Amino acid sequence: MKKLLLCTLFLISMAQATEVVKNTKKVQIGSTFSIVLSDNSGSTGYVWNIILTPALTDENITYQSTLVKPPAQPMPGAPSTREFIFKAKKLGTHTIYIQKWRPWSDVAEIQRYDITIE
Repeated sequence: MKKLLLCTLFLISMAQATEVVKNTKKVQIGSTFSIVLSDNSGSTGYVWNIILTPALTDENITYQSTLVKPPAQPMPGAPSTREFIFKAKKLGTHTIYIQKWRPWSDVAEIQRYDITIE
């Protein structure tokens, strides 16, 4: 049931995407790794959200935390950096989707990360 719900949420999110950007990353099993994205949520209203998929399970990849680093030059509208931290747990290639969207809008950009755990 849990996997069905995750897949349904994933498909709903993907159906509204206007752009999917593909990325690849290789990591060692047992290691932590980061996905770092530019963030303007304070000035534009766009926020980054991890889309729950079957890859993000205790067996494959686990989400650990998010760090937000302020801009180097504190100016109005300057982007910060959002770092999502994960742990690689199972050999193979697993996919993580992170969407950039405005909560009041149907349009989203999707960042796709194919993570190969060696």
